[in-house]
Amino acid sequence: PGTVQMMPAAAKPSAAATAAPTPPISQPVTDCAKLDGAMKAARPALYAKLVAVFLEHAPKVKAHISVAVRKKDLNELKLAAHSLKSSSANIGAINLSELSRDLEMAARDGNLTFCLPLAADLERGLESLCEVLTLEQTEPARSESA
Repeated sequence: PGTVQMMPAAAKPSAAATAAPTPPISQPVTDCAKLDGAMKAARPALYAKLVAVFLEHAPKVKAHISVAVRKKDLNELKLAAHSLKSSSANIGAINLSELSRDLEMAARDGNLTFCLPLAADLERGLESLCEVLTLEQTEPARSESA
């Protein structure tokens, strides 16, 4: 009857819980031009069509990303990254697809701090991939003319 029970003090959040979240980990930009050759080997005609569509689509997506970054428009950034995630996966550019996924998730979460460097990496990776794909398209023509 005369005993006082102590209630535990409210737990303080750990330092890890209060720290800023870490940015998503993505592949280095230089790896974005690496392609999974399975589609190319299995269905070369379809792969060539997908690459042609990708190369036509890429400058538009890059422009959307640039404008979204300038305007700090997370919704537009999310949509552009989503589009690029799918199209790059279709041609076997898995690392670029994963980088696009990271940007899409950061934009969806409203995390502009993570979006800005990811968008810059994505733009550089996209440029690198387009250079590789363009060279790849012209190589068969060069070997046929030899």
